[in-house]
Amino acid sequence: MIMEFVCTTHAIKRINQRNLPVPSVELNLRIVKNKIKQTVKVNCKKSGYNADLVYWRTNEDMPVIYVCKVIEKAKYKVITAFRLNKNIK
Repeated sequence: MIMEFVCTTHAIKRINQRNLPVPSVELNLRIVKNKIKQTVKVNCKKSGYNADLVYWRTNEDMPVIYVCKVIEKAKYKVITAFRLNKNIK
């Protein structure tokens, strides 16, 4: 099943502003694990970790986190994106 990502205007602004890759299947994204969930909760005071959202990450030393909302099966709306400054594995 192919995932599809639809970016909001805010997400596009943040991706361009922070020079991040646009989310796509080619990035080999995966859902964040508990350590990163905790880091997002601590470091993102404004949004924190929300159970209604899906958090995808790239597979890098300093991963890019994409905050998404499920639109339908295998289709996600990207709300924002940021680079996680912690090296967590």
